[in-house]
Amino acid sequence: MKLKKLVLTAVLSSLSIVLYEFLDIKIPPTQTVFTISLGIIPIFFIAYYCGPFYSIISSVIIDLLGFFLFGSTSNPFMIGFTINALLSGIFFGVVVKYKNIFSSKLGKILIIIIESIVSFVLIPIFMAYMYKNGVPEKYTGDGILYIISISAFLLNIAVVIYSLFVRSDSDATIINLSFVLYQVICSLILTPLWIEQYYSVNYMAQWITRLVSVPMITLVYQILTRLILLPLKKKFKPL
Repeated sequence: MKLKKLVLTAVLSSLSIVLYEFLDIKIPPTQTVFTISLGIIPIFFIAYYCGPFYSIISSVIIDLLGFFLFGSTSNPFMIGFTINALLSGIFFGVVVKYKNIFSSKLGKILIIIIESIVSFVLIPIFMAYMYKNGVPEKYTGDGILYIISISAFLLNIAVVIYSLFVRSDSDATIINLSFVLYQVICSLILTPLWIEQYYSVNYMAQWITRLVSVPMITLVYQILTRLILLPLKKKFKPL
């Protein structure tokens, strides 16, 4: 059994590295604003089929191997992103391991709490920081950012609606909770911190795009993972 887990983990880890390095979806393709990294999805399946130990170890190995194989002097090693990778393995592994707990109402409540914090605490903090003089005028730069902020709020509500009501069985709930945890804590909160430390880019300035990209990418991960898991479950059971 351990050999099967090791082999499956190795295969999925290799797939993750390939997806991270060669199949990132850049939006827009030129002058990229944000990227959908499909390499995170195999890490969820490592957790689902092999367990938390394998997802935690493999997530770090994937990050390190990806850097040593494809890194460059213009893209130096950053321990912060390795921490993000580690957290992805932990979040996925713990949620899947305790599936019986998190697939119940508790999982849905956690999604509501996390997304409520983003929608009703973090987004208002950002808006208060950016718009100290009240609602900006239309057709100005600040006015556009204001619309982006409102769009981010609506997208987070969409994440909650999808998570709670669209195909809301036990697997859907753990998928949705896993990616909500990862995206909010790592992509929205921690990644801007690492970028600020390494590249001196203002933390709040990074939120302009992340407020919209994070909930949208969360929905993409949820839907893709769900679509992949449905046929796999019919043929393969967790090891």
